[in-house]
Amino acid sequence: MNRLQLCRALAVTIAGRRIEEALPGRQGRLAFGYLTSNRTRPTSRTNLIEVLWPDQAPATADATLSAILSRLRRVLGDGVLEGKSQLRIVLHPNASIRLAVPVTAIHRAEPAVPLGDGTQPWTPAKIALHVVTREFKHGFDSPWVDTERRYLHAVRHSALE
Repeated sequence: MNRLQLCRALAVTIAGRRIEEALPGRQGRLAFGYLTSNRTRPTSRTNLIEVLWPDQAPATADATLSAILSRLRRVLGDGVLEGKSQLRIVLHPNASIRLAVPVTAIHRAEPAVPLGDGTQPWTPAKIALHVVTREFKHGFDSPWVDTERRYLHAVRHSALE
């Protein structure tokens, strides 16, 4: 089973084994978080370089990215990180991704609100709040991370409503 938690403390279980400590350094964890958050669409190497070095990419960015991706592939195991120029994380269809939980919960709660039954949306809204009150990618500062945090703040606002 695959389980991923990207809010507050990073926790990653792939094929039944915990791997967050084996992820390759700060940039490897950032790349993994970005690829996981954007797993529904391929990400170009250029885009990933911009994520890792938002201000100014070093002259060795492409070679450094290749090394990071190689270490990620080794840690994640076969078939999880696909592609060379277009990269994508492929997880089991039943993977538990904590980042997706609050959005799914809000989608379950919102239709019940106009019905006037306060108990029906309560549980999914509480689940959403539980996840989004934890800081996304704690300890990381990046334009991409800030965008995700703003999005999760909006999800938190919906859950409170």
